Amino acid sequence: MSKENGVVVAFGLIWIAIKMSFFLTGNSEQGFFAGGMANILFILLICFWALKLKYDSLVTIAQENGTENGVQRKLLPEDSNFLDDVKTSMKAAGKYILIIAASVFIYYSVIDSEYSSRIIDQRVQLAKEQTATEESWQKVLENAPTLSEISKEEYIQHVREDAEVWTSPGRQTSITLFGLFLLAIFYSLLLVVTFRKLLYRKPGRQ
Repeated sequence: MSKENGVVVAFGLIWIAIKMSFFLTGNSEQGFFAGGMANILFILLICFWALKLKYDSLVTIAQENGTENGVQRKLLPEDSNFLDDVKTSMKAAGKYILIIAASVFIYYSVIDSEYSSRIIDQRVQLAKEQTATEESWQKVLENAPTLSEISKEEYIQHVREDAEVWTSPGRQTSITLFGLFLLAIFYSLLLVVTFRKLLYRKPGRQ
């Protein structure tokens, strides 16, 4: 297993351990947010590590090529293509994202299959409280005037159906894939610019 794949798998296993630790202690709701925060950090570290491995390799090659005018040759921006650097970062992040997406689907389908029903019950209960009195219902209508066209019962049913869609394992997996993919793009662009402009300068530049 390559160093890059080893790091990706290691972070994936750490994420799974975090998720399971919250589940086993009965704090799966908190685990949802903890898992999200871990992903934000882990994708950044994975993108950084993938680029570091690539640039370390390029530095070694540059040094093996000897000197230029008696000065040890340093790594130049031209030694690596910007888009290739982004691809390198995204490739590593993509592997991690696939691991997490698969884990999310399995987690909500098999391990914590009751998560969806708990969230649905919470939202339905809140909807019932919002429609319990005419005063509370009017507050709902003030915030969402379009609901005046439906009854309280229809509103509760709408809340239930909406919660069923958004908390399903498939939807959770899709949101995870999309969100982490966008995050990986942002990190990749940011880190590539950093590596090319700050960490590896042209000879003679201070």
